[in-house]
Formats: sequence, C-alpha cells, structure tokens
Amino acid sequence: MNTFVSRLNFEKEFNYYRRLCNEMGKDLQRVQEDRERLVREVRRYQLQNRLDRDLAHITSSAQSVATLATRILDTVVEHSLCKRALILREEEPGSTRFCVLAAAGFRDLSPKPIIHIDSPPSYGHCADGHCFPSDAPALFKALNKIAGPGAMIWNYDRETGLAVLITGAVGPTDMLFQQQGDDLTSTALYRIIDGLSRLEARQFTGRSVKDVEDRGLNPVQLVHQSHHSPKVDAETPTIKEAEIVSQLEQGGHIREVIVLSRDESEYAVFVLPSWGSGFRQVRTYRGLSVKVYKDFRRLGSYIRTSCQYAGSITVMSVESAEAERLRLAVPDTFAGTESEAPDNRSDTVQ
Repeated sequence: MNTFVSRLNFEKEFNYYRRLCNEMGKDLQRVQEDRERLVREVRRYQLQNRLDRDLAHITSSAQSVATLATRILDTVVEHSLCKRALILREEEPGSTRFCVLAAAGFRDLSPKPIIHIDSPPSYGHCADGHCFPSDAPALFKALNKIAGPGAMIWNYDRETGLAVLITGAVGPTDMLFQQQGDDLTSTALYRIIDGLSRLEARQFTGRSVKDVEDRGLNPVQLVHQSHHSPKVDAETPTIKEAEIVSQLEQGGHIREVIVLSRDESEYAVFVLPSWGSGFRQVRTYRGLSVKVYKDFRRLGSYIRTSCQYAGSITVMSVESAEAERLRLAVPDTFAGTESEAPDNRSDTVQ
C-alpha cells in the first residue's frame, strides 16, 4: 500500500538527498585528487632515487672530468623531461665567467662558449615570465642567449664554481618539469662535486688514470672474422661493475671484450679481465641483473670509458655456434632466445 507524501515533503527530502550526493561527489573528487598527487609524489621520489643511484655508479667509475660531466648530463636528460641541459664551471671563483663542460640538446653550440653571469644565485628558476629570486631576470637573460626560450632551472655551487642548467619544453609537460627539475638538478650538482672529489683523491694518492675519453671512440668498422669459441671462467662466469671499477683502480685491465647481439637490438657484454681466467659477463653495479644495452653507442661509450678498453670489440650473434660457451655459461642473458637458425658470423668493431 502506497503512502501519500505531500509535494512539500517530497521536495524537502529530494533536495536533502541531492545535497548529500553532491557532497559525496565532492569528497570523492578530493580523494581522487589526493590520490593523484600522492602518486605523482611517489613517482618523483622513485625517479630521484633512480637518478641518484645511477649517478653514484657514474661518479665511482669516471676517469676524467670530461667523462664525468658528459655521462652525468646524459643520465639527467634520460631521467627528466628537459629539452636542453648544460653543465658549466666558473673559470675562477668569483670571476663570473663560465665555460661549458657538457651540453645536451644543442646543435650549433660552440665547444666551450664563455658566459658572463654577474652575481649568480645558488638556485633560481624562470617560467611564464616569473623568476626567482627577484634579481634573477638578468641571469636568465644571459642564459637565454645560448639555451633558448622555455622554463629554466639553475643550480650553482659557489665553492666549486659548478652549475647545472636545464630547460623544459612548452606544453603539458611544463608543470611536471618544474616540479621535478629542482630535485634533479640538485642531485646532479651534488654528484658532480662528489665525482670531482673522487678524481682529485685518486690523483693525490698517486693512482691517476689515463684519460680514455680524450682518445675518443675509434671509428666503428665491421669486419667479418672467424673467431674461436671463447673460454668462459667456469667458477665465476659473471662480474659486477663494482668489481671492474675496483680492480682497474688497483692496476688491472681488460684484455678483450665480446658483445653478444640479439636481433641487433639488444647487446650483452662479456669481458676478459687480467685478474680472471676466462670471459665473464658484466652485470649491474650490485649484480642484481644482467647489463643489457639497446643502444650500441652507449655500450661503446661504457666499454671505452668505464672499462678503459681501447682495443677491438668482437660482436657475435647470440644464436651463433661460436657463442655457445657464453650462452651456456650464462643462460639468462637473453630470456627466450631461440637457436634454431644459427648464424656463424662474428664481427669485430675496431
């Protein structure tokens, strides 16, 4: 049996539940916004931790200031949304004359342009015409001449004269760039200073190393060559990056390098160290995973700089018969690799 409800009571009850639904919708929207903000914060901290970890590996293995600056800048660009990036160094403390140690994202930048920056602040940023600190417009006006327009973030250490500058692209990523740029530039600047301190300590203790970077990468030439199946260190078929760095500092060296290639898109590195009895596969710094590259240029840079190896690099297909010993010694090099169509070709990179 239906109960009669007057129109006035119906409207009151209807308006009550409508207000209740509106409030619940607003609460739900606030919860979603808080969740998105927390997710962004977690991602930002994860990104910063990964950057700090990667930069720590670079500073522990860098052999020259040029190598250190270039590799740090490549890592910063890889982890951030910046369009261009610069690492600068003051010629003399208080001279206001900065030279460029490394640059990324520039086409026509001269090797070491000199920039005059009066009273550079320790930190500054510029976006949408607003600058911090209040006297920073002069700084960013000078930097605009070489870095171009866009949001900028600047970090500078007065004691060492080192500075990091990154610029972001205009668009939807601009806000995210401004949120993460401060942490990234601060981390990069701290790691550059740490790397320079390490290099100076090595020279002070008489363990100065030869600058491999100055020789540059030899031109890549692929030459068909028959290579015998390499001998693998049966007891320790893998080697951590940390061990390579430590042994090189103690006078060891890399005798030979072999790269296993899968479909010319993934590359794993095997080295023959002077302190070992056979080839060993390179794993990450802590040895938690296999060190696999997808960019041969970066792989070559790692071998020439971090491993201090300037000889020929033999490239083998992972499916070739010549690579059988390497493949069997470390079966998890390339997960799911098939070997139905062997390719007996190996190439040597000079």
